[in-house]
This record gives sequence, structure tokens and C-alpha cells, in this order.
Amino acid sequence: MKGISTVVATILMLMITIALAGVAYMYITGVFNVQTAVSLSVNSNTSCVGNLVTVGVSNSGTAASSTVSVSVANSVGTTWSCNIASVPASGASSCQVTKTAGLGYYQITASSGSEATPKTPLYCSS
Repeated sequence: MKGISTVVATILMLMITIALAGVAYMYITGVFNVQTAVSLSVNSNTSCVGNLVTVGVSNSGTAASSTVSVSVANSVGTTWSCNIASVPASGASSCQVTKTAGLGYYQITASSGSEATPKTPLYCSS
């Protein structure tokens, strides 16, 4: 009875090793973790027109958020804020801030309880 050739065996072992390494990488980076509770992010609906900043906040978690505090800060530390009553699970909502500073970069954050987004930059051209 004949077995498989050494070339085929080597290729199969290489494919198995690569597949296991891929699964280990995905497990370590959290791809297989289940989203639970509240997971906020500032979304792409965020814009700046004149002195009005519209901030969109998404919740990719499995539970609705409590009140979300949104802050918009300029480079000298002046901060404007607004609140969103709640962002539904797997949903989005927005609020508007009237800023008194002109053009430039602004840092946007959103927080609810212990959940907070990283600072998101926004450039306002007016």
C-alpha cells in the first residue's frame, strides 16, 4: 500500500500550520469576542458647518446606553458639550454643539458611564 508523496505531505502540514496561526492571531486580537453591553464610537456622520458641529455616536454593543455626554474641544482647551439621552443597541444618534471658535482641529469624545470613545479629530474649515 502506498502513502502520499513527501511533497504533498509537506504542503498539507504547511497549510495546517498557517491555518492554526491565523486562528491563534484572531483569538488573541479579539475577533472571536462577543460584543456585550455598550460599545460607543464617534461615527462618520460627524461634521462641521460654520459654528455648528454635529456629532454622530454609534453603539455597537448589545445594550442601550445611558445618557451620552459628547464634548468638542479645540487646541487651546475650550470645550463645548451636548448630551444624547440614549443610544440604542446596534444603533446611532447625534447631537449638535455651537462652537464659538473658528477654523482648526477639534477633538471629539463621547462617554456614558465607564464607556468612553478615544479622541476623534475633526477639522472645521470655518
